[in-house]
Amino acid sequence: MRGLEPLAARGNLSELKAANTWGAVAAIPVCAALVFADAPVGIVVFAYAFSLTVPNIVVAWRTGLFAMAPWKGLAHFGPRVAWKTLHSGVWYYLTTVSLVGKTHALTFLVSAMAGPAEAGLFYVLLRFSEIVGNVGATASETSLAALSAAADTKERRDCFRQSWLHVVLFCTHGALVFVFLTRHLLALWLHGEGNVPHAIGITLAAFGLTGAFSRVVVNASMGLDLTRPAAIAGAWEALLGILLAGVGYHFAGLSGLFLGGSLGTFCLLPVTERISERCGWGSVWDWFVQVRRLLPGFLIAGGILYAASLSPNPFVWFGALAGCGGIALWQLKGLHARK
Repeated sequence: MRGLEPLAARGNLSELKAANTWGAVAAIPVCAALVFADAPVGIVVFAYAFSLTVPNIVVAWRTGLFAMAPWKGLAHFGPRVAWKTLHSGVWYYLTTVSLVGKTHALTFLVSAMAGPAEAGLFYVLLRFSEIVGNVGATASETSLAALSAAADTKERRDCFRQSWLHVVLFCTHGALVFVFLTRHLLALWLHGEGNVPHAIGITLAAFGLTGAFSRVVVNASMGLDLTRPAAIAGAWEALLGILLAGVGYHFAGLSGLFLGGSLGTFCLLPVTERISERCGWGSVWDWFVQVRRLLPGFLIAGGILYAASLSPNPFVWFGALAGCGGIALWQLKGLHARK
């Protein structure tokens, strides 16, 4: 995937995203077939990686990226060049390390505290949270290059507002589903296995939303030449989040873990102030003022999901999800109409 980043630099981010989407879609039936055939874990992991890699290779070949590779320069790639490369990109690498630390490192923490079975349930919930924290926040990636190319404060503000509202739209709808239907859907999927806490929906939504907020801050910082302070703040966020997640798990199980892991986001507030300043806003509060136009749709969706949560019928749950999807599309159309 990293080899396709020249496409993103050309403004062709959609082709890069499409390659990874097709790879992920292809991996589902392939891995499912291997699991049902009792294939070893290593084979399934290899098949998953292979499914993701092949579409990227095809895109690289079709777009001529292989011709750009400095094959002749490999002979001169020594320790000094490697060190310069790492040194020049250290703050970018730190943001990735922090992201991995405050998510997947928690799996090992749960395993150490409660065993692999509980860690497995946590990992399932973690992947759910990434529907909000990663997928929902993908819109913020498109603002990175646009912010760096903006000519003035107004253009930066308009670019950031557009990206921010898209992130809020997608992430909030996902969080509402977590709040009202997490236990229902997990019971349907796990067939009653696993002890899912009653408050897990709310804390899972909080973990997903704070993760999405963190991605917005980091991506915007890269486009506004604030990568170093964002990387440092992100590292503190990860450390504090892991510490408080451990404390939360000790006192309140998985619900406490997700809630504690969300609190590290407060470390990002100094960076949000600098982003606000460069976009012509007074403070981070102005970010949330922009969301007012979306509130009616969120209230309607919340009411639909709450009503559906009172029913024991799965068809009602899925009907509510479809209705909320329609509301999201209506809100998305409204955002584009106001450009």
